Amino acid sequence: MRLTRWFRRRSVEADMHDEMAFHLESRIATLIARGMMREAAARTARIEFGSTDAHRAECRDVLGYRARDALRADLRFAARGIRNHPGFTATAVAILAVAIGANSAFFTLFSHHVLRPLPIRGVERHFDLKGLDRRQESTFGWTAAEIEALRRASRQQVEGLYTCSTIQMLILEPTQRLGLISFVSGNYFGLVDLNPSTGRVFTEADQAEPVAVLSRSGQLRHFPGEASPIGRKLRVRTTVLTVIGVMPATFTGTESAVPDFWVGSAMSSVLREGVVASSESRRGLHGLLAPGVSLGQAEAALSAAAVRFPRPPEEAVVRVQLVRRFSSIAAADENLQTAAGAVFAVFLLVLAIACANLANLYLSRAASRSHEIATRLSLGASRFRIVRQLLTESTFIALIGAAGGVALGAAIPYQPLAS
Repeated sequence: MRLTRWFRRRSVEADMHDEMAFHLESRIATLIARGMMREAAARTARIEFGSTDAHRAECRDVLGYRARDALRADLRFAARGIRNHPGFTATAVAILAVAIGANSAFFTLFSHHVLRPLPIRGVERHFDLKGLDRRQESTFGWTAAEIEALRRASRQQVEGLYTCSTIQMLILEPTQRLGLISFVSGNYFGLVDLNPSTGRVFTEADQAEPVAVLSRSGQLRHFPGEASPIGRKLRVRTTVLTVIGVMPATFTGTESAVPDFWVGSAMSSVLREGVVASSESRRGLHGLLAPGVSLGQAEAALSAAAVRFPRPPEEAVVRVQLVRRFSSIAAADENLQTAAGAVFAVFLLVLAIACANLANLYLSRAASRSHEIATRLSLGASRFRIVRQLLTESTFIALIGAAGGVALGAAIPYQPLAS
């Protein structure tokens, strides 16, 4: 009802005027009927009725018009102040726009590559598998025979176990540069359930073959300008890898760093050592829980198999621990979580610097406005009225600066790292 009155103010004011006039005329008529002359009756009625302006102001206050009128006056005064001091306004708006725009652009990039959920199947069911010794310390990795035994023992509880490790190596061809290579098991792409945008991925049957699957960023880095690098060659040390597929831009891997390409885990020792991979080499292990299975159920099945592995007493596994792997890249890497905290601290620091600069700017302007504020106080303005006016001006400039920051953030060209 009050909102309706706000939009029908002219009609409400007219009704208010008519109603007051009616009561005044009714009182005058009553006094005339009692024998008074009209002039004397009108004067007496006006004295009894009081100031019509005061009554109108009281009614406007009840209806909420006075607050709206005060806000309108504050906004009008703030707009006039902004127009009369363009240098101050431009500086304040620029400080806010740059701080908000830069933070908006950086956070958009950070959110896209670090905080967003990974676009893989069953992301909430992935886990890390750790073996614990008698001291409850983590043992180092699993051999190929142990991985196979763990797979056989947990077929009902675990949909699949896979290996994935990323290292930096010197890639000699097509151009010599450092790059990140992820060594993954043959079932890796099947478990994450992502199809390549071009070509195919390798499987268990050919994970020992010298083939590579490029990431989108790897394609742009090593084969810029080529729509389809399928069949092209990559050389790492003396090994030549053939590109068989390119993953979509949305898939940046399951590690904190985006690899240039993926190769089979059996190629790890070949590329790093130049020798055939040993069956005794150990690898980190991850997995995907079967739907409806808890971590405890999978731990029990895997622990029953792991405790029987023939290892030296100091390396014997007494139980297996499963740790939820990730819902995002940040959740997958403790070091990245620390870095994320530092990034957010930088975001806050930039805003704090902007706020400090604005505070200094407003302090200097307040000193120059001391005469104006003293004059307004001497004319009867309350302290609350002065403070409200200053807050309105600050909010006005803050809104303009925020709009400028949003526009600046949208204008900064955004190119995903993996596209």
